[in-house]
Amino acid sequence: EEDRKIMEIVKHKKYILIKNKRDLAYLDQIDGLNFSATEDEIEIIENRIEKLALDCDVSQEAIVDNLRHKNLFVKTKKSLEEFLQSDAPLDIASIHLSQAINSLGEIIGEVTTEDLLDNIFQNFCVGK
Repeated sequence: EEDRKIMEIVKHKKYILIKNKRDLAYLDQIDGLNFSATEDEIEIIENRIEKLALDCDVSQEAIVDNLRHKNLFVKTKKSLEEFLQSDAPLDIASIHLSQAINSLGEIIGEVTTEDLLDNIFQNFCVGK
């Protein structure tokens, strides 16, 4: 049922549906790529993703629906601008680059900070 709701939401968007063994009950009822971890099928999926990415209209503005991510992007931009405008020696100015990298790392999950952990526990139900 949840899958059908998702399909309804994305029906007018570009997407790739990848099905696996867990979808056997209704595998033939929905259109998508069947997937098992064989090298050939991984290559098929890579090719579809590449085609979808190349067909995208990159002139559209990105939408960031998570306030934390938005704030981190703003922080990254500010750090990069400060680096570019800095007259300090490179080793000092590079602190701004490091801050930008850390902000991006928080977005993609490579860097965790105390604030991020607090945010997770405040905004999400975390089971014991």
